[in-house]
Amino acid sequence: MFWSNGESTSAGCVYTYTCTCISVKGFDERVLHHLDVENPHTFEMKDLEKLIVKATKDLDELDQKRKKEFKEYEMEKEHERREHLKELPEEERKKEEAKFEEMKKKHKDHPKVHHPGSKKQLEEVWEEKDHMDPDTFDPKTFFKKHDLNGDNFLDYGEVESLFQTELDKVYDPENPEDDMEERYEEMNRMREHVMKEIDLNHDGMVSEQEFLDYSHNKDFEKDEGWDTLDEQEQYSEDDLRFATTNAPTRYATSTYAGHAASATHAGNATTTSWTGNATTDAWNATRNAARATARSLQPGSTEIPTT
Repeated sequence: MFWSNGESTSAGCVYTYTCTCISVKGFDERVLHHLDVENPHTFEMKDLEKLIVKATKDLDELDQKRKKEFKEYEMEKEHERREHLKELPEEERKKEEAKFEEMKKKHKDHPKVHHPGSKKQLEEVWEEKDHMDPDTFDPKTFFKKHDLNGDNFLDYGEVESLFQTELDKVYDPENPEDDMEERYEEMNRMREHVMKEIDLNHDGMVSEQEFLDYSHNKDFEKDEGWDTLDEQEQYSEDDLRFATTNAPTRYATSTYAGHAASATHAGNATTTSWTGNATTDAWNATRNAARATARSLQPGSTEIPTT
């Protein structure tokens, strides 16, 4: 998302714009949800509000879609494992089952995972990734260090980067027992949990004030740990039976696979995170640009944003 003079095409719309007017050549009604079309000449706070609300709603829908696809991925994986066992002689099947149980045990053998967003969890990032003195932890300084674009908000990507130390405890790409698709899902669930606790105005971002207010909350001091995916039931036997009976061809390929595989992981969790969802990244950029522009534009400005 950007603001300038010229022509731009996005979401089915072609905008021709100058500092004083806008002409829509092609129109997609989805824009109705993003901008105030009753006022086509200026970008106002009403436009900003509609843009952020719609972007946040779209991200919520993406999260629901992601969870559904992850459940399907887990069922596909288990279905394939069981089908493979059926093809083996009894002795080999027993060995495979024993190996499977041993890998599950190894995966569960990891250090304690701190509660995402808790003081203990953030102090660990402060010490291990930021290389700061553990006795000098300061929420305001911490926020500034992790607000990578300096806009006084933590977006999804910046929030997700805070969990890499915890995720490293559970998921290692070098270990065959650790599924990187599950790491990707674990990270997203941590992010959803933290946003629910801290993002009180539900705009999909954590403001500096929201972060500081939360750091003074008694819950910030609590560290109840975190139940990882292997400690939660992702589907029931009835779910698996229904899926394999009603959509058998689906189990030839995975719809969820590729998220983690397409992501890149760097050792410095303050600068990168496991992502791979280009749509989410695009909405983050949209929301960040909208906020930045809102701060620079005066009410009634004739400069027009394109989406």
